[in-house]
Amino acid sequence: MDRKYLTCAETAQLVRAALREAFPEVRFSVRSKVYAGGASINITYQGFDGYEPLRSCYCAAGPTVREYDPNRCATCGYIGRLEPRYRPGMPRREAVEAVAHTFEGSGFDGMTDLKYPVTRYLDAHGRVVGSQSPGSWGSISAWDDPLPAGAVPVSFGADYIFVEAGR
Repeated sequence: MDRKYLTCAETAQLVRAALREAFPEVRFSVRSKVYAGGASINITYQGFDGYEPLRSCYCAAGPTVREYDPNRCATCGYIGRLEPRYRPGMPRREAVEAVAHTFEGSGFDGMTDLKYPVTRYLDAHGRVVGSQSPGSWGSISAWDDPLPAGAVPVSFGADYIFVEAGR
C-alpha cells in the first residue's frame, strides 16, 4: 500500500473541506504555516461574544459588579475565572477541534517531551477513516478498526492544528 505525503497547504484544504461539511453555516479562517522543524495550521472563527465568569461569588444576593473591574465582586471580592460566552448557533471550540485534530500528522508525549508521527487513513472522499501511531516509545500502537476497503495511508503535512474562537 503506497503512502501519500501531503504538504501543509494540501492538509489545510482537507481541513477546510471537513469544517465546511461539519459546520456549513460558519466561516472559518484556515491558515497554514511552515517553519524550521515542522508545520502547523491555525483555525479561527467568530465563535463567541465575550467572556463571563465561570461561576459567581458566594454572596447571598449574587455578585455586585464594579464598572472599572467587571470580573471582581464588589461585595466579597471574589474574582471569577473567565470563560467564553458562545454565540447561539456557533460550535464550541471543542467541537471544531474534534473535526480538525483528525488531520494532525503528529502527537506529543509530555512525559518524555517527544513528538511522534501519526499515520492517518483517507477514503476516496478525503475523510479520515482510521489512524495508526507507534507512540513515542514505539510500543503504544493504536489502530482504529476496521479500515474500509480502498483506504490510503497518509502523512499529513501539518504536525499540529490550533483552534481559536475569536470575537
